[in-house]
Amino acid sequence: MSIDAVDHELSRLEAEVARLRERVLAAEYIATEETIENMGSLLETLARLQDIQREQWRFLVSDGAETLGALRRVRSVFDVPGVALGHCQRRARHVVGGMNRAMVVCTGGAQSLTRTFVEMWRPFLAMVGQDWKRT
Repeated sequence: MSIDAVDHELSRLEAEVARLRERVLAAEYIATEETIENMGSLLETLARLQDIQREQWRFLVSDGAETLGALRRVRSVFDVPGVALGHCQRRARHVVGGMNRAMVVCTGGAQSLTRTFVEMWRPFLAMVGQDWKRT
């Protein structure tokens, strides 16, 4: 192998390394951007879940107050089961409503995280695919 051929091969390798360095930097930038977006999405999901939790505590207190008020108005022992049933129905309605909202929030958050995760890896997979085609 001649010196010119070696010099040409080294130049080609140097250009390839420079091109790969640029692609890696671009992929790192995209990964950083997507990670920041993921953290924002995660924090938004946690804040919405905290709002639901706060609402559930308010419902618990108001349901308890309503039940205590109803118990004060009871005139017969036979009215107590009706008050208890009303309390159980309110609690069940509020708890199920809160769980449904929490599921919607978690599903939306998971969908956002999955979408950004896929977007983060797309450039890397494209780079690997192009390198694979060349070999």
